Amino acid sequence: MVDLLLHGKPVSIESAINSIDTVRKLKEEISSRWDVLVSCQLLSFAGKQLLDDAPLPSTSAQPVRVTDFWPLRKKKTVVEIEKTEERGISLKQLQDLIAFLQAESEDGKLPWRSRETILEVKSVNLYQIAEWTIKPATSADSCSYVELVATNPAGQVPTWFISHAWAEPVWEFVNCVARHGQLRDLRETDKPPETSEFYDEVDSGLRSIFALAALPACAKGGLTKELESIATVLQKDTMDRESLNLNLTDMKQLTDDLLERLAPTLPPKLQELTLHLARCEQVTDIGVKRICAFIPKALTFLIFSLHGCQITDVALAEIARALPFSMKRLRLSFGLCNSITNIGLQKLAMPPNLTFLTLDFDGCPQLGDDGLVAIIKTLPTSLETLNLNLMGCHGVGNKSLKALSQKKLRLHKLDLCCFACHNVSDDGASVLAANLPKSLQRFALDLRGTQVTETGIAAMVTENLKEVDWYFQTNDITKHIDSLQELREWHKLQKPLAGAAGPALRKTKKQ
Repeated sequence: MVDLLLHGKPVSIESAINSIDTVRKLKEEISSRWDVLVSCQLLSFAGKQLLDDAPLPSTSAQPVRVTDFWPLRKKKTVVEIEKTEERGISLKQLQDLIAFLQAESEDGKLPWRSRETILEVKSVNLYQIAEWTIKPATSADSCSYVELVATNPAGQVPTWFISHAWAEPVWEFVNCVARHGQLRDLRETDKPPETSEFYDEVDSGLRSIFALAALPACAKGGLTKELESIATVLQKDTMDRESLNLNLTDMKQLTDDLLERLAPTLPPKLQELTLHLARCEQVTDIGVKRICAFIPKALTFLIFSLHGCQITDVALAEIARALPFSMKRLRLSFGLCNSITNIGLQKLAMPPNLTFLTLDFDGCPQLGDDGLVAIIKTLPTSLETLNLNLMGCHGVGNKSLKALSQKKLRLHKLDLCCFACHNVSDDGASVLAANLPKSLQRFALDLRGTQVTETGIAAMVTENLKEVDWYFQTNDITKHIDSLQELREWHKLQKPLAGAAGPALRKTKKQ
């Protein structure tokens, strides 16, 4: 009798059946009975791998663990990508790997060992993942991990290089990449949302241009003809379209003149519009003004990314004038727009019926309290989710936090990034903590590079919160804090800590 643990359930096989005396034969029997591909199986016993030609364990004190790699590959054949340099891995694929490890774990502990140490999801490194996941999952097909999980070779061509250490926890690396993408307004473009045939037609064309934009050869052909063809598609049968996504990210050749040709083709009845112009370095106030002139009045949802564009306060004023009163969800990104100032923020009034708002001012060195306070004053009471990215806005200080605390909002979610806002201290944090909305359920807080200590952070943890993300330097006193309850208990003890917020990340959930 061979006892197995398959997909979390105990099952058994009579070892005498079909003369099952090796691991390979056991895999074949598992495949026959439960339709688990042999190439997708990894068998382990007592935390150690069982090789194909090895005999079965002689003891039945615990079951043989069957790891099924099908959730990772999801297809019987692998995608061949000839050039190694074109085997980039996406953030989504990394997150899928983490999700797979979580599914294989129990209370965060994996059923595998490395040098007699039990592996854990949050601390397992790339060496250990290679041993327990990558190598066994790819050995039967003699392929790379990217080829195993990829569905479209073109979607794996990398546009970014990220350096990392194999010995660092993969969990932390993936979370850092995700957070960096959120703060820098970076998105994957290999798979657009599925909304309509029209959307797919337009977006697929734009994505093909985006792929070309990353290649030097694109500089020879120019972008005018491509955008004109997109405008033609938009003009065809678009009068009643309600949703549109235009991703022009990183198109270095995109100019105000080209935007002027594209703007009049926006469907007039749009209710949802996503327009990514991030890092289009030739786009200025003129192009933004032209786009704003054709923003439909029925719009309720807008994502407008101008991250890294050459805009000034004029563009912010144009956007403010163009935002319809009907707007419910709004995301504006002005990261690395070095020329915008407090004057522009003072003109950027928010629509009165918003329920969701994201404002990204990452790396805007001229912004300070005067501009941010002006925006906060215009926040509508209908707002339920607020995301403020003030990373690198060195002029932002306690005055902004106090203004936010005085605004009587009924927020459910608040994400506040004050990374490197050097003038923010415990004074501002304590005022905000004392006036957090009772309706608040989720709070994400980044106070690295500020004067806020762990005491100020802990003061913000109200009884209504179900989840908190916070970034600060842990030490011998705080390293044990892994839950909201522990954070609250620590706060009650009021132990003084030295040092301001630092680079470590902790995430807690209500237990």
